[in-house]
Amino acid sequence: MRTSRKLTTNKLNSLPRNDVELEMDTLCCIVWKEDNYSKIMLLEEKDFYARKTRELFTALKESYKKDKVLNPSTLPVDFKNNQTFLELINKRDATIPSQVKYNIKKLKDIRASREMQSLSYQVAVKTEEGQNSAEIKEWWGKEMEKVNNPYDKKEITVAELEDSFEEMINTEYKSITSGFPVLDSKIGGFEDGTMTIIAATQGVGKSVMAINLLHHFCEDLNKRVLYVSLEMTFRNLYMLSISKASGVPYFNMKYRKDKITEKQWADLRNAQARVSSFDQIRMGEVFTTTEDIRYKIKETMPDIVIIDYLQRIKPINKFTNDYEKLTNISNELATLKNELNIPLIVVASVNRKYAERDGKMPLVSDIRGSGAIEFDADTILLLHRDSVFEQYNKETHGSVDKYKYGGKLYIAKQRFGETNKEIDMYFDGAIVLMEEWGQHGKENITRPDKIRADTGV
Repeated sequence: MRTSRKLTTNKLNSLPRNDVELEMDTLCCIVWKEDNYSKIMLLEEKDFYARKTRELFTALKESYKKDKVLNPSTLPVDFKNNQTFLELINKRDATIPSQVKYNIKKLKDIRASREMQSLSYQVAVKTEEGQNSAEIKEWWGKEMEKVNNPYDKKEITVAELEDSFEEMINTEYKSITSGFPVLDSKIGGFEDGTMTIIAATQGVGKSVMAINLLHHFCEDLNKRVLYVSLEMTFRNLYMLSISKASGVPYFNMKYRKDKITEKQWADLRNAQARVSSFDQIRMGEVFTTTEDIRYKIKETMPDIVIIDYLQRIKPINKFTNDYEKLTNISNELATLKNELNIPLIVVASVNRKYAERDGKMPLVSDIRGSGAIEFDADTILLLHRDSVFEQYNKETHGSVDKYKYGGKLYIAKQRFGETNKEIDMYFDGAIVLMEEWGQHGKENITRPDKIRADTGV
């Protein structure tokens, strides 16, 4: 049993960083300029070190929340008689209201310094107690991520928006393409600050599509990708990537090595070299929260993030049912993509009972826990393949190849573009291949005879 040892250092060698005069000046800038009243809501009690300014701030904030104005004369009588209130009145003529933004940002910075000072002490305590250094480092990193400056959020006026309108119109917005030409023509690729959901039931090909996107991003576009793998191990993900790059069936690689030819062994070695060159960061396997993902994004600075899959993300808080849990996770991901201004691609699971309906077309409501997802996602793509649900019927499906390798990709939602569009897809799970049907070749595809085993991914 670990026994704690007494910390031999003083908690603080000096007072925590503070600027009481700045605290008072900031409140004056807000109180004595009507346009600044709402700025009181940008501040918190923790931004004030001195008790006198903290109490004055609390009284002013409560007054604003009640009446949406800041009138010192409406403060409680007993408060008006103290020295802090008189100081507020006396500083009116010396106040420079235009400095309010600078003052608030400075206050936030000083508060962050105090919090870092406290964290440093806690690290010293943990070290003295003999706690594991790796655990301390991980704790420190996550706690430091919380020490941010909320006032860094962008504020913009109507006048500023009007002045920048011409620039907005003439700006060429860059997005990351998917590698699927028709899809890119419909959705414009994956833009910063957006979340795209790729949803399908088990075995239809949602993870295969994710891996094909990964290869396009890394190999064709030379992008850095964070791949959060929560459904499969890193080993399986790596083998599927090698299968995709080499064209050697995954099943043969894992269970039928005697079926692999010399040429295929050479292809596998070449594929390893290609995949090893990917600028890919992997995380997952173990329980992973949105906070873990946020920390990893800030640490590694990827160009795009793929999460496989939504329903396996661990909630930060406890919830009574799956609907509440997934709603919370969806909200957190939406906040994350806006906060870090990065494109998120999130794989999600669909209830397979949709195939019992006429038409067998999946809907957004079929996504497990879809309540908030429909609102939080910028784009929702739904995958379907008849071969997963029914036997081949020549009258219904046409050619055998179309039945065996064909599928549909539905654009179910797009915040700024076309919806209710479908794209014919080509899917070969055995070699982790997904392409648009026209991109792959002729409609009646002639495949060489080879032993195949659908991966069911």
